[in-house]
Amino acid sequence: MCRIFADEFRLNLSTNHISNSFHHSIKRAAFFLLRTCVKLDVHVDVEEASVKREN
Repeated sequence: MCRIFADEFRLNLSTNHISNSFHHSIKRAAFFLLRTCVKLDVHVDVEEASVKREN
C-alpha cells in the first residue's frame, strides 16, 4: 500500500499539469500517510519526489 502510494505520488509530482493547491493537498495526504508507514524507503521516495517537483 505504502509503496504504491509513493509511486503514484512521484508520478503525480512529475507532471506539470497539477495546480499548486492540488499539489499541496497531495503533499499533505502523503505526509499524513507516512505517519502510518514504517518503511524508510517510502519516506525517502516521497521526499525525493517533493524536491524534484519544487525544482
